[in-house]
Amino acid sequence: MTRQRLVIYTVLTGAKEALGNPLAALPPGASSDLQIDWVCFTDNPRLRSEVWQLRDIGAHPLPSEKLSRRPKALPHEYLQDWDYSLYIDNITVFKRLPQAADLASAGPYLFKVFRHASRVNPRQEAAAIVQLGYESAERICGQLDFYAKLGPLEGITPLSTCTVILRQHGHPALQRFGVTWWEQILNFGKRDQMSFDFAVQHSGARLEHLPGLKNDSDLIHNTANIHPGRVHANFDAVRYAWLHRGDAAAQADPRQHYLDHGRHEGRDYAARPELLEFLCHHHGSSLGARIAPRRQVAGALQDLLAPRRERAGRLLLLRIQDEGAPAAYEPAECDAAEAALGAYLPAHRGVKIDIAAAALAAGNLVYEPQDGGFDLVLVLGLPGPLLPRLAGLLGAALKPESGGLLCVLASRPCAAAEVAQLEAALAARLGRPCRAGLQASRHDGLERALPNSLLALEW
Repeated sequence: MTRQRLVIYTVLTGAKEALGNPLAALPPGASSDLQIDWVCFTDNPRLRSEVWQLRDIGAHPLPSEKLSRRPKALPHEYLQDWDYSLYIDNITVFKRLPQAADLASAGPYLFKVFRHASRVNPRQEAAAIVQLGYESAERICGQLDFYAKLGPLEGITPLSTCTVILRQHGHPALQRFGVTWWEQILNFGKRDQMSFDFAVQHSGARLEHLPGLKNDSDLIHNTANIHPGRVHANFDAVRYAWLHRGDAAAQADPRQHYLDHGRHEGRDYAARPELLEFLCHHHGSSLGARIAPRRQVAGALQDLLAPRRERAGRLLLLRIQDEGAPAAYEPAECDAAEAALGAYLPAHRGVKIDIAAAALAAGNLVYEPQDGGFDLVLVLGLPGPLLPRLAGLLGAALKPESGGLLCVLASRPCAAAEVAQLEAALAARLGRPCRAGLQASRHDGLERALPNSLLALEW
C-alpha cells in the first residue's frame, strides 16, 4: 500500500541563527505511517544538514526577513511535487512525527494551525509586536488602520500562531489565501502572524485549528522564540554597527557579527519599542504622529517616562485651557492624551485638575494635595509665558526626593528666561538642583514647528 506523502519544510535566509534539527528530541524508534520528505529553502550555499534537503530559494530583490516568508506564504510555487505540506519555523522540534491521521480534515481541504494561546485579535497582536520592538509603531498602526477600514478589527478572531502550518497547498482556495497573505507581508511588516488571520478571512479560506495549543501540543515541543543562539526580531542592526564601527566585519554584516561575537558579550542591541506612539494611536491621541493635529512628541515623552514606567508612583495631570491659542489643547485632545499616558504608566495613581489659562494668569493659585505629593507631573496646554506660575501652583505638590519629573507640553513657546526662572524657583522649593530640557513639537495648524514647547524638569 502506497503511503501518503508529506513534505515538512522550513526557510532560513540571511544571518539569523543556525539551521535547526527538528528531530533532535524524538524518542528512540519514532516512526510515521507517512512518507516524509524534509526540505529547507535557503540563500546560503554553504549550509549543510543531515536532515534537510537544501534548496536554493531563488533570486528575489527582497530583504532576508521578507524573503524568508515567501515559501511560507506561497508553498504552491515551491512544492509542486507534494500534495500536503507542513511548514515549521526553524527552531521547531518534534515530540513525535506526523501521522496520516493528522492529515484528516472536516472540510474540502486540509488547512490547520494552532490557535494563539493568549491573544484574540490583531489589535492585541499589534500591541505585543510594538512593545517587544519587533516593528515600528508607524508600520503597525498603518496596518491596523488599513484593516479597520475594511471591517472591525475585533471581527478578525480567533488569532492563530504561525509556527506550524499544515495544508493541502495546491488547492485553489489555499493558493488564493497564500497570495493574499504574501501581499500583506509585502505591503506591511515582516511579522506575518499580524496578517495571517486577515488573509484567511479576506480570501475566504476555511481554517481548522490543531488540537491543543503550541505550548501544550503532543506534536511539537514548546521551543522559546527567544534564545541566545538566534538574532532576535528586535535586533537593531544600525545601532550594533555603530557600536562596532571600528570592526569592518560588523559593518559588512551586523547580524552575522552578532551571531559570531556579539551574543557572547551580553550587550543589549534591541531596538527601542515605540509603545507610547502605539498607545497614542490606539487612544486617538494627538501626542503621536498619526492623529491630528499630530504634535509628534510621543517619542520624546517616552524617553522621559520610560525609566518610571514600571515603578509605582503618583501622577498629577494638569490640563490648561488656553482658549484662542492656535496650538491650544482642546478638551477631546486632553482626554485622549490622558488615556494614552494612563495606559503607558499603569503603576501610577493619578489625579487630574483642569484650570483655565486666564485663571492661572490672574491669581496666585496654589494646589495643596491632601494625601501626599507627586513624583511625576504632566502639564498639557500651558502657555509658555505662564511657565513661572507653575512654581507657586505646584511647589507644595511636588515630592522633594530625587527622581521627580515635571513635563510641560506648551500651547505657546517657552522663553529661555521663563524656563530659567521656573528652574530656579523649583530648586529653591525642593532643596535640590533641577535640570531643564527643551524640545520643539509639531501641529497641523502651524506652518513651522512650535519651538520650546516640550519642557522637562528633573530633580
